[in-house]
Amino acid sequence: MTVVLGLETSSRLPGVAVSRDGTIFGGPAEEPAARGTDLGALVERVLGAAGVMPRDIDLIAVDIGPGGLNAVRSGVSFANGLALSLNRPIVPLTSLEIMGWRAFAETGMPVLCIRGATEGQVWVGAYDGSGIVRTESGSLDAVSRALADLGGRFAIAGKLKDSLQRSLPGIDALMTDIDVPAVHDLIAFAARAPEDRIVSGPISAFQQ
Repeated sequence: MTVVLGLETSSRLPGVAVSRDGTIFGGPAEEPAARGTDLGALVERVLGAAGVMPRDIDLIAVDIGPGGLNAVRSGVSFANGLALSLNRPIVPLTSLEIMGWRAFAETGMPVLCIRGATEGQVWVGAYDGSGIVRTESGSLDAVSRALADLGGRFAIAGKLKDSLQRSLPGIDALMTDIDVPAVHDLIAFAARAPEDRIVSGPISAFQQ
């Protein structure tokens, strides 16, 4: 039996899920208020639904951002503590990678992923099927100027995808329905992660 725990706390609705031999239990919380809920209680509930105990966890996958900074830090801290107590490895993945992985799987096209940050800033990552190959951050205008050299066809993912499309008239955009990273995709991506993405020591949140 292979058990993977996924923690996605960069979005408005945090997500906790468990994959047991390929079957996924759990998902995003139903209420934003769950952000203030004890993450341990959410994990315990999902583990119970999957019929497993904490000691059964083989791998912990966690979204390290960018996104809601305080919530991301809470998720990363919880993952570090759990991994230490269970002596289990972690796969840290950015929210840009998670969205890019799903969009590429659906479209087969390179992807531009956009995430809002604090004070009107944004992060944009270009995903090519193997990983994020370019990132830009700042105001949308500044990021658009930095990406002005881009041409060709891209899928676009993220809640601000319409704004990004309008600011990049040089690309042929395919709009996806992906607004936020999904905890199910986090788990699926982590299960396929190469060995060099699996770490045994403490991880850090994405530097926003």
